[in-house]
Amino acid sequence: MQRFASGVFAVWYPLTGRARVDEFFAAVRALRPPPTLACELTIAGEQAEMKMKGCGLLVINPPWQFDAEAAPLLAFLAEALAQAPGGTGRVDWVVRET
Repeated sequence: MQRFASGVFAVWYPLTGRARVDEFFAAVRALRPPPTLACELTIAGEQAEMKMKGCGLLVINPPWQFDAEAAPLLAFLAEALAQAPGGTGRVDWVVRET
């Protein structure tokens, strides 16, 4: 990020019981990145017996209005790809623009 401050970076991560996503986000915040967005898609709820219930994409320095464009796509994909009840799509800011 230091060499290419205006770059957009995307990092994929799994959503499993062992993934420790909160620790991952804390480590990202410690880097003091530019605005950072997390887009997550789950295909099953917490009660499902599947080990990997979904995945996420961390977008550092997302393009303008990326959050607004991603939200309806994730909602559509959650419904289309659902393997068990409780699947969702969500968009959350990990680091908001100041």
